[in-house]
Parts: sequence; structure tokens; C-alpha cells
Amino acid sequence: MKTKKPSLDYIDEDVAYFIGLITARGEISDQGGVKRISIEFPFRNLEVEGVEKKITQKDKILLSLDNVINRVNELADVNVRKTESERSVYLVLETLKNTMFLRNVKMLMKGRSSYYEFEVPDQIFKSSDSIKKEFVRGFADVAGSAEGER
Repeated sequence: MKTKKPSLDYIDEDVAYFIGLITARGEISDQGGVKRISIEFPFRNLEVEGVEKKITQKDKILLSLDNVINRVNELADVNVRKTESERSVYLVLETLKNTMFLRNVKMLMKGRSSYYEFEVPDQIFKSSDSIKKEFVRGFADVAGSAEGER
């Protein structure tokens, strides 16, 4: 079977945002027939110079993840859940099906499985400014945080 390259038409703002999330802190796995994408949202207790109030990043992440989950549910027919650890919150997508969405994500990520290996897909560079902005927004939602000294 011939593998087609993804069409630029497939990448809309929501897909670009999701690819940004994965590129920043995502892991893709397929173990025991369970296809999983896990995205880590690390948090720290933050103090930002010039800001009087304490920023509770964990609470902000938990609240914003509901919006991310809604956005992801629009894209994929998979089970999406949040899990917490001491230092992070994870968004986990799981399915037994090899959906078109998952196949396209794997293709865009060139078969790589971790943010340690991921690169910005060429299709993002070739897309419109709105697509590029959503990719960066997704990347920043996971990887961007202000960190002050304690």
C-alpha cells in the first residue's frame, strides 16, 4: 500500500495547535494494541518579578486543560483524560483503533515517538500564518512558562 504525504488542506488551526502540544512535550506509543498520545504540562510554583500575587500554575493548567480537551475532542474520536503527578498534569489520549487522526499525527511526526526527537513538521512551515500561530500557541501552552528565582 502506498503512503500518501499529508495534504496541507488537512492541517487546520486545531490540528496545528495539537501538533504544537505534541512537539513541545508529547509522547506517542502503541503498546499491547493501545494507541496513546500523552502530553505533559509541567508546573512550578512561580514568582514573577513585578507581580505581587503568587501564581498557582497547577490550578491554571487544570482549568485550561478543559478547553484543550474540548478542542482535542473535536479532532479525534479517542478517550481523553487528565492525570496528575506531583510535578505535572498529563493529557492522555487513548484508543484501540488506528484512526485516521492518529495515522496523520504519526505521519506528521515522521514516526518519531517523543518530544526529545520531534521536529516542527515541514507542513507547518508551508502553511498560512494562522496555522503557524496556532502551532506556536499549542507549543507555548505546554512549554511556555515564566520562572522566577526563589
